Amino acid sequence: MPRVPGRNAGPAGLTPAAHGDGRFDMVVRTIRTVVDLGDTLRTHLCRVSRWMLPDDDNPEVDRVIERLFARRDGLGPDETPARVADYLAQAAWPLERLQSLGLQVVAVLARGRYVLDIRRGEASTSLPAMSVVTYVVAPAPCYFRLERPDLSGPVHRLGAACPRGHRPIVSNPMDRPDCWVFGIWLSHHALAHDFERSIPWCRVCLRADRLSPDTMHRT
Repeated sequence: MPRVPGRNAGPAGLTPAAHGDGRFDMVVRTIRTVVDLGDTLRTHLCRVSRWMLPDDDNPEVDRVIERLFARRDGLGPDETPARVADYLAQAAWPLERLQSLGLQVVAVLARGRYVLDIRRGEASTSLPAMSVVTYVVAPAPCYFRLERPDLSGPVHRLGAACPRGHRPIVSNPMDRPDCWVFGIWLSHHALAHDFERSIPWCRVCLRADRLSPDTMHRT
């Protein structure tokens, strides 16, 4: 089972407040077009996380990812339509190129109250409501599970409308480094091999996987 670190998935020490307090919201979106990308630009912070396998090291992929997101940090929640349009115009080709290389871009947007850990968990402070987006670049399709010491937890499909499953991608609790590593699989065959045909699916992600047209491409 390949493993990918999640350390760069969220701003260091920044953790979403608990669900259910009415002040935190998440959206998961697969970026297929620049229109999809445009809906994710007006945030306070952004991160790019690359879920690549060791044998997928490709200098062209690195260059295309860099070209896609090089100017993203310059955009904020109050960005002008002209600057957004300018960014999207230059993002069209690298987005299409990544898809042609068998990769996907998934945006995980988090809006609400965050907690900032200070001095490695010794203290923390609440921040005003803010928005953060994490862009995950990974092979398509891609299945993942947060690695835990007891090997528990469901398998999720990257990009499925499952905020609960994608929540660890935008979390970065400094006192729980085990939360920063994910196991990933690129096919049902690989999942069946590792779980001996008893895959612990997340029900939401399994339903999304069955409805996805790309599931049949990697078996």
